[in-house]
Amino acid sequence: MESFEIKFDESLAYPVFHVKGYYSDHTGAQVAEKANQLLRGGKVRLIIDFTECFSINSPGIASLMDLGLIVTDDFKGRLILTGLNTLCLKVLNIAGIIPFIESTPTIPEAIKQLETK
Repeated sequence: MESFEIKFDESLAYPVFHVKGYYSDHTGAQVAEKANQLLRGGKVRLIIDFTECFSINSPGIASLMDLGLIVTDDFKGRLILTGLNTLCLKVLNIAGIIPFIESTPTIPEAIKQLETK
């Protein structure tokens, strides 16, 4: 199993998941577990920061799609991905994750986008 680390930050206007390393189904499961707690608690606008994520695999993509559907369909919320490197951005575009899930280059841009729509 590839290594990863998830740091969670609630100090900003919206909850942010900082993903470091490799995004797989294991990473996605941990993000989804915390995200579901937040969603059930009424926090329906979430940010996942991929600035330190170097790669994402197919099961990781599937887990992002599942989370996106839960956030947008079940909770009528929004999920924004930030800090995607060129490879991850290309893969997520090809898979159809983006534009289904929104993307911005930085966390401040994601916050601004969440506040304006």
